[in-house]
Amino acid sequence: MIKSVIFLLRIVANPKDDGSFEKGFLPLLEGHGLENAAAKRVVERVRKIADVQTLSMREAAKLVVNVKVSGSLSAQMLSAGKKALKTIDLVTMRAPKTTVASLLEFAISTSKNKEKFRMPIHSQSQGEEGMLLNDSKETRTPLQVLLDDIDAWEESCSAQSSTAEAADGDGAASAPAEAAAEGTGAAGGAKDTAGAAIMRLMRAGDDQEQSAGDGAAKAEQAPDRMAELRSFLDYISEVRAACGSVLVCLASERDVGLLAGGDGAAEEVQVGQ
Repeated sequence: MIKSVIFLLRIVANPKDDGSFEKGFLPLLEGHGLENAAAKRVVERVRKIADVQTLSMREAAKLVVNVKVSGSLSAQMLSAGKKALKTIDLVTMRAPKTTVASLLEFAISTSKNKEKFRMPIHSQSQGEEGMLLNDSKETRTPLQVLLDDIDAWEESCSAQSSTAEAADGDGAASAPAEAAAEGTGAAGGAKDTAGAAIMRLMRAGDDQEQSAGDGAAKAEQAPDRMAELRSFLDYISEVRAACGSVLVCLASERDVGLLAGGDGAAEEVQVGQ
Protein backbone atom coordinates (compact mmCIF):
# COMPACT_ATOMS: atom_id res chain seq x y z
CA MET A 1 0.00 0.00 0.00
CA ILE A 2 2.67 2.51 1.07
CA LYS A 3 5.26 1.37 -1.43
CA SER A 4 2.87 1.70 -4.37
CA VAL A 5 2.58 5.44 -3.73
CA ILE A 6 6.35 5.86 -3.48
CA PHE A 7 6.83 3.87 -6.68
CA LEU A 8 4.31 6.19 -8.35
CA LEU A 9 6.40 9.18 -7.28
CA ARG A 10 9.53 7.44 -8.58
CA ILE A 11 7.85 6.93 -11.96
CA VAL A 12 7.10 10.66 -12.07
CA ALA A 13 10.64 11.61 -11.03
CA ASN A 14 12.23 9.29 -13.60
CA PRO A 15 10.02 8.08 -16.48
CA LYS A 16 12.68 5.56 -17.49
CA ASP A 17 12.83 3.84 -14.10
CA ASP A 18 11.47 0.49 -15.31
CA GLY A 19 11.71 -1.20 -11.92
CA SER A 20 9.55 1.43 -10.24
CA PHE A 21 7.15 1.51 -13.18
CA GLU A 22 6.54 -2.21 -13.01
CA LYS A 23 5.95 -2.14 -9.26
CA GLY A 24 3.83 1.01 -9.38
CA PHE A 25 1.80 0.14 -12.49
CA LEU A 26 0.54 -3.18 -11.08
CA PRO A 27 -1.38 -1.72 -8.10
CA LEU A 28 -2.79 1.00 -10.33
CA LEU A 29 -4.19 -1.67 -12.63
CA GLU A 30 -5.69 -3.45 -9.63
CA GLY A 31 -7.11 -0.18 -8.42
CA HIS A 32 -8.96 0.17 -11.70
CA GLY A 33 -10.73 -3.17 -11.40
CA LEU A 34 -8.30 -5.89 -12.45
CA GLU A 35 -7.62 -8.99 -10.41
CA ASN A 36 -3.99 -9.58 -9.53
CA ALA A 37 -3.53 -12.28 -12.19
CA ALA A 38 -4.99 -10.06 -14.92
CA ALA A 39 -2.90 -7.09 -13.81
CA LYS A 40 0.25 -9.21 -13.92
CA ARG A 41 -0.66 -10.32 -17.43
CA VAL A 42 -0.80 -6.69 -18.56
CA VAL A 43 2.57 -5.96 -16.95
CA GLU A 44 4.12 -9.03 -18.58
CA ARG A 45 2.84 -7.90 -21.99
CA VAL A 46 4.27 -4.42 -21.43
CA ARG A 47 7.61 -5.89 -20.36
CA LYS A 48 7.75 -8.06 -23.48
CA ILE A 49 7.08 -5.12 -25.82
CA ALA A 50 9.65 -3.02 -23.97
CA ASP A 51 12.29 -5.71 -24.45
CA VAL A 52 11.48 -6.36 -28.11
CA GLN A 53 11.35 -2.70 -29.14
CA THR A 54 14.01 -1.43 -26.70
CA LEU A 55 11.65 0.97 -24.98
CA SER A 56 11.11 2.05 -21.42
CA MET A 57 8.24 0.29 -19.65
CA ARG A 58 6.26 3.51 -19.63
CA GLU A 59 6.69 4.00 -23.38
CA ALA A 60 5.78 0.36 -24.03
CA ALA A 61 2.67 0.62 -21.84
CA LYS A 62 1.35 3.43 -24.01
CA LEU A 63 1.77 1.28 -27.11
CA VAL A 64 0.17 -1.76 -25.48
CA VAL A 65 -2.97 -0.21 -24.01
CA ASN A 66 -3.73 2.64 -26.39
CA VAL A 67 -5.35 0.40 -29.00
CA LYS A 68 -8.98 -0.40 -29.66
CA VAL A 69 -8.51 -4.15 -29.94
CA SER A 70 -5.69 -6.39 -28.73
CA GLY A 71 -5.07 -10.04 -29.51
CA SER A 72 -3.36 -10.48 -26.14
CA LEU A 73 -5.38 -8.38 -23.70
CA SER A 74 -9.09 -8.10 -23.01
CA ALA A 75 -11.07 -4.88 -23.30
CA GLN A 76 -11.15 -4.65 -19.49
CA MET A 77 -7.38 -4.94 -19.33
CA LEU A 78 -6.94 -2.22 -21.95
CA SER A 79 -9.37 0.05 -20.12
CA ALA A 80 -7.61 -0.44 -16.79
CA GLY A 81 -4.26 0.20 -18.47
CA LYS A 82 -5.46 3.47 -19.97
CA LYS A 83 -6.82 4.63 -16.62
CA ALA A 84 -3.58 3.67 -14.86
CA LEU A 85 -1.52 5.65 -17.37
CA LYS A 86 -3.89 8.60 -16.97
CA THR A 87 -3.29 8.52 -13.22
CA ILE A 88 0.48 8.60 -13.81
CA ASP A 89 0.06 11.49 -16.25
CA LEU A 90 -2.06 13.47 -13.76
CA VAL A 91 0.55 13.12 -11.02
CA THR A 92 3.31 13.94 -13.54
CA MET A 93 1.58 17.18 -14.56
CA ARG A 94 1.28 18.29 -10.94
CA ALA A 95 4.84 17.45 -9.95
CA PRO A 96 6.60 20.58 -11.33
CA LYS A 97 4.01 22.87 -9.73
CA THR A 98 3.57 21.67 -6.16
CA THR A 99 5.45 20.73 -3.01
CA VAL A 100 6.43 17.17 -2.21
CA ALA A 101 3.85 17.00 0.59
CA SER A 102 1.02 18.19 -1.67
CA LEU A 103 2.09 15.85 -4.46
CA LEU A 104 2.20 12.95 -2.03
CA GLU A 105 -1.33 13.65 -0.81
CA PHE A 106 -2.56 13.90 -4.39
CA ALA A 107 -0.88 10.58 -5.25
CA ILE A 108 -2.58 9.00 -2.24
CA SER A 109 -5.93 10.32 -3.44
CA THR A 110 -5.50 8.20 -6.58
CA SER A 111 -4.94 5.01 -4.59
CA LYS A 112 -7.65 2.41 -4.13
CA ASN A 113 -6.61 2.31 -0.45
CA LYS A 114 -6.83 6.06 0.12
CA GLU A 115 -9.14 5.62 3.13
CA LYS A 116 -6.62 3.36 4.87
CA PHE A 117 -3.96 6.07 4.66
CA ARG A 118 -5.96 8.06 7.20
CA MET A 119 -6.52 5.18 9.63
CA PRO A 120 -4.15 4.54 12.56
CA ILE A 121 -1.69 1.81 11.68
CA HIS A 122 -2.34 -0.17 14.86
CA SER A 123 -6.03 -0.45 13.95
CA GLN A 124 -5.44 -1.96 10.52
CA SER A 125 -5.30 -5.73 10.08
CA GLN A 126 -2.34 -7.39 8.43
CA GLY A 127 -4.05 -8.41 5.22
CA GLU A 128 -2.66 -9.41 1.87
CA GLU A 129 -1.08 -6.01 1.30
CA GLY A 130 0.60 -5.76 4.68
CA MET A 131 1.48 -2.53 6.43
CA LEU A 132 4.39 -0.15 6.71
CA LEU A 133 5.08 -1.03 10.33
CA ASN A 134 4.10 -4.21 12.10
CA ASP A 135 3.71 -2.37 15.38
CA SER A 136 0.54 -2.61 17.46
CA LYS A 137 1.54 0.56 19.34
CA GLU A 138 1.90 2.78 16.24
CA THR A 139 -0.86 5.36 16.57
CA ARG A 140 0.04 7.39 13.50
CA THR A 141 -1.70 6.92 10.19
CA PRO A 142 0.31 5.86 7.11
CA LEU A 143 -0.20 9.40 5.77
CA GLN A 144 1.26 10.90 8.95
CA VAL A 145 4.24 8.55 8.77
CA LEU A 146 4.92 9.78 5.25
CA LEU A 147 4.48 13.43 6.24
CA ASP A 148 6.87 12.89 9.15
CA ASP A 149 9.38 11.52 6.66
CA ILE A 150 8.97 14.68 4.60
CA ASP A 151 9.56 16.79 7.72
CA ALA A 152 12.73 14.82 8.45
CA TRP A 153 13.91 15.29 4.86
CA GLU A 154 13.25 19.05 5.02
CA GLU A 155 15.20 19.31 8.28
CA SER A 156 18.07 17.42 6.67
CA CYS A 157 18.04 19.78 3.66
CA SER A 158 17.93 22.83 5.94
CA ALA A 159 20.90 21.58 7.96
CA GLN A 160 22.93 20.93 4.81
CA SER A 161 22.05 24.36 3.42
CA SER A 162 23.09 26.09 6.66
CA THR A 163 26.42 24.27 6.65
CA ALA A 164 27.08 25.23 3.04
CA GLU A 165 26.17 28.89 3.66
CA ALA A 166 28.46 29.03 6.69
CA ALA A 167 31.35 27.62 4.64
CA ASP A 168 30.72 30.13 1.84
CA GLY A 169 30.56 32.97 4.36
CA ASP A 170 33.89 32.01 5.91
CA GLY A 171 35.50 31.91 2.47
CA ALA A 172 34.10 35.29 1.47
CA ALA A 173 35.18 36.90 4.75
CA SER A 174 38.77 35.67 4.39
CA ALA A 175 39.20 37.10 0.88
CA PRO A 176 39.30 40.83 1.86
CA ALA A 177 41.57 40.05 4.81
CA GLU A 178 44.03 38.22 2.58
CA ALA A 179 43.90 41.02 0.03
CA ALA A 180 44.51 43.61 2.78
CA ALA A 181 47.49 41.65 4.08
CA GLU A 182 48.98 41.51 0.61
CA GLY A 183 48.45 45.26 0.25
CA THR A 184 50.20 45.95 3.57
CA GLY A 185 53.13 43.81 2.59
CA ALA A 186 53.49 45.68 -0.66
CA ALA A 187 53.39 49.15 0.97
CA GLY A 188 57.14 49.32 1.25
CA GLY A 189 57.62 48.52 -2.42
CA ALA A 190 57.06 50.41 -5.60
CA LYS A 191 53.86 52.42 -6.24
CA ASP A 192 52.63 49.98 -8.86
CA THR A 193 52.72 47.20 -6.23
CA ALA A 194 50.58 49.29 -3.86
CA GLY A 195 48.21 50.04 -6.72
CA ALA A 196 47.89 46.34 -7.48
CA ALA A 197 46.95 45.66 -3.86
CA ILE A 198 44.26 48.32 -4.02
CA MET A 199 42.91 46.82 -7.21
CA ARG A 200 42.77 43.41 -5.53
CA LEU A 201 40.77 44.90 -2.66
CA MET A 202 38.38 46.49 -5.11
CA ARG A 203 37.94 43.24 -7.02
CA ALA A 204 37.32 41.38 -3.77
CA GLY A 205 34.57 43.87 -2.93
CA ASP A 206 33.09 43.54 -6.40
CA ASP A 207 33.12 39.76 -6.10
CA GLN A 208 31.25 39.95 -2.79
CA GLU A 209 28.66 42.30 -4.26
CA GLN A 210 28.20 40.04 -7.29
CA SER A 211 27.89 36.99 -5.05
CA ALA A 212 25.23 38.75 -2.96
CA GLY A 213 23.40 39.78 -6.12
CA ASP A 214 23.51 36.25 -7.49
CA GLY A 215 22.17 34.92 -4.19
CA ALA A 216 19.27 37.37 -4.24
CA ALA A 217 18.45 36.45 -7.85
CA LYS A 218 18.42 32.75 -7.00
CA ALA A 219 16.14 33.40 -4.02
CA GLU A 220 13.67 35.13 -6.31
CA GLN A 221 13.60 32.19 -8.73
CA ALA A 222 10.77 29.70 -8.47
CA PRO A 223 11.77 26.52 -6.60
CA ASP A 224 12.65 23.49 -8.70
CA ARG A 225 9.89 21.12 -7.56
CA MET A 226 11.21 18.18 -9.59
CA ALA A 227 14.62 18.55 -7.97
CA GLU A 228 12.91 18.60 -4.58
CA LEU A 229 11.01 15.41 -5.43
CA ARG A 230 14.19 13.62 -6.50
CA SER A 231 15.94 14.83 -3.36
CA PHE A 232 13.16 13.43 -1.18
CA LEU A 233 13.22 10.07 -2.96
CA ASP A 234 17.02 9.94 -2.62
CA TYR A 235 16.62 10.65 1.08
CA ILE A 236 14.14 7.79 1.42
CA SER A 237 16.57 5.44 -0.33
CA GLU A 238 19.41 6.53 1.96
CA VAL A 239 17.31 5.99 5.09
CA ARG A 240 16.25 2.57 3.88
CA ALA A 241 19.86 1.63 3.12
CA ALA A 242 20.91 2.82 6.57
CA CYS A 243 18.41 0.40 8.10
CA GLY A 244 20.43 -2.52 6.79
CA SER A 245 18.37 -5.71 6.91
CA VAL A 246 15.27 -4.02 8.33
CA LEU A 247 12.56 -4.44 5.71
CA VAL A 248 10.94 -1.02 5.70
CA CYS A 249 9.58 0.96 2.81
CA LEU A 250 9.96 4.31 4.52
CA ALA A 251 11.60 5.16 7.80
CA SER A 252 12.46 8.48 9.33
CA GLU A 253 14.68 8.38 12.41
CA ARG A 254 11.57 8.08 14.56
CA ASP A 255 10.34 5.10 12.54
CA VAL A 256 13.65 3.31 12.94
CA GLY A 257 13.43 3.90 16.68
CA LEU A 258 10.01 2.28 16.76
CA LEU A 259 11.50 -0.84 15.23
CA ALA A 260 14.29 -1.14 17.76
CA GLY A 261 14.03 -3.79 20.45
CA GLY A 262 14.93 -3.31 24.09
CA ASP A 263 18.57 -4.22 23.42
CA GLY A 264 18.80 -1.83 20.48
CA ALA A 265 18.54 -4.58 17.89
CA ALA A 266 16.12 -3.90 15.03
CA GLU A 267 13.21 -6.23 14.52
CA GLU A 268 12.18 -7.36 11.04
CA VAL A 269 8.82 -5.99 9.92
CA GLN A 270 6.38 -6.65 7.15
CA VAL A 271 5.93 -4.10 4.38
CA GLY A 272 3.16 -3.41 1.93
CA GLN A 273 3.18 -4.69 -1.60
